[in-house]
Amino acid sequence: YPVVAGTVVAGPYNSGDSVTLTVDATDDVCDSSLGDFTFTCPIPAPDNDDCANATAIACGDTVMGSTANATDSGNNSAPDVYYSLAGTAAGEEITASLCGSSFDTLIRVFDACGGTQLFSNDDSCDLQSEVTFTSDGSTTYIIMVEGFGTGSGDYTLAVSCVPPPACVPPTIDSATVVETCNEVDGTGTFNVEVVVSDAGDAGTVISDGTNTYPVVAGTVVAGPYNSGDSVTLTVDA
Repeated sequence: YPVVAGTVVAGPYNSGDSVTLTVDATDDVCDSSLGDFTFTCPIPAPDNDDCANATAIACGDTVMGSTANATDSGNNSAPDVYYSLAGTAAGEEITASLCGSSFDTLIRVFDACGGTQLFSNDDSCDLQSEVTFTSDGSTTYIIMVEGFGTGSGDYTLAVSCVPPPACVPPTIDSATVVETCNEVDGTGTFNVEVVVSDAGDAGTVISDGTNTYPVVAGTVVAGPYNSGDSVTLTVDA
């Protein structure tokens, strides 16, 4: 670069390069060194550095990333990133795992950005973290990935989900009308006796549209109803 009065621009050089600049005169006696120069461009934080920009993740997904250039948003002093898990079913068992990550991790699960911490884990698989919890079917879960202490590094986050168990219906052996009639005037009432050998899921009821009768093993009596009534009984799990 010719030396002229004013500003001489040397470069460009790649980020991270180390460059030594010297002044080479026509007479070696006048040679001199300007010094060693280096500059490394800062690496931007990941897109999901803040909870507001949490990356959507779904059951069955495995994602990889790094917390090395993230910022620390709280809890401990380690940089952290965020993921959001929505659309899980009530009763679904959720596992969020950092097993296989390259550093000592910590995982937290919140009910919202800035909300309540629901679950956390430090060392579930050696120095890596894993949580398992049951979904309520409505919450969008916020998953924070960070390091223990001030640690950071490359992570693998895997989310797996086990659907809730299928409904277990009751076993109904019979349903019989048992009447109480007045032979003189033809008035009276009747009940429906339902014989149940297995009650199935807790909370199951027999309903006539107005009243409900808890299903238990044995005989469930629905009624009484007036003579001549037409009644439809349903099993509501």
